Amino acid sequence: MADKSQTTPTAQLRAAVEGNDFEAASAALKAGAPTSTRVQWGFPVLTKASGDGQTAIVELLLNAGADIEAEKEQCMDNQSGSGESYFSSGPTALEYAVQQGHIHVVKLLLSHGADPSGHHGFCRPMYEAATRGRAEILGVLHAHGARFRDEKRLLDARSVATERGWSDVLDWLGSHPSTTALLQDARLAST
Repeated sequence: MADKSQTTPTAQLRAAVEGNDFEAASAALKAGAPTSTRVQWGFPVLTKASGDGQTAIVELLLNAGADIEAEKEQCMDNQSGSGESYFSSGPTALEYAVQQGHIHVVKLLLSHGADPSGHHGFCRPMYEAATRGRAEILGVLHAHGARFRDEKRLLDARSVATERGWSDVLDWLGSHPSTTALLQDARLAST
């Protein structure tokens, strides 16, 4: 249970999502907590709930108007030695749900209009699914229009699946016209 003694609706929503407490999340939203609230590490509450597989809270947040394409904010140290920092984007709710293997959340987000190509974030859902051994999620993403954009990512995904022995992913990658055509184009380009 989330700590109900939190004083602001925003703090209540943050605690509810971190504690997977649907009732507290609902109460916090009714009390005026913004759906753009962020939890630790800059994750929007929708992304956090999606990555944690909290299907009911994800649906609650979507119905309350959460931005389905909001990204995690990351503050990165500039490696140039200047001491400056910069902001980078992290995964969207869909990308995080794919990474964590929560197929029910993936389906829910796609049914609410999440971009299956994931071009808003730092990763691509198809690549993430393939490199994490999630053949079923590959199929769901593909059914919603996601495709590998370039042969390098596809070849990388095949390499990872081969290395880890994920025959279901290899079977999926080798049996779909969109991937076989991309691989054929890569072979022709290399000759």
